[in-house]
Amino acid sequence: MTQAPTTLPGRLRIGAVVRLTGLSSHVIRVWERRYGAVVPHRTPGGTRLYDRSHVDRLLRLVALTRQGHAIGAIAGCSEEE
Repeated sequence: MTQAPTTLPGRLRIGAVVRLTGLSSHVIRVWERRYGAVVPHRTPGGTRLYDRSHVDRLLRLVALTRQGHAIGAIAGCSEEE
């Protein structure tokens, strides 16, 4: 019997997302849980896996929060908003 892969092509674990965004893993998980900023894919074991669209969205949210916007006010907005 083979085990399910812990990563999939084109998907990143949270450590890689931390390095790409500059956010801590704690902040990423809080933004997911509290604000629904991104919804990562999950392995059968519960490991979070992010794709490029998740990273891009987190980078936009980081830029907006640095401009003074509250994450609670912008996390639920669509890309057009």
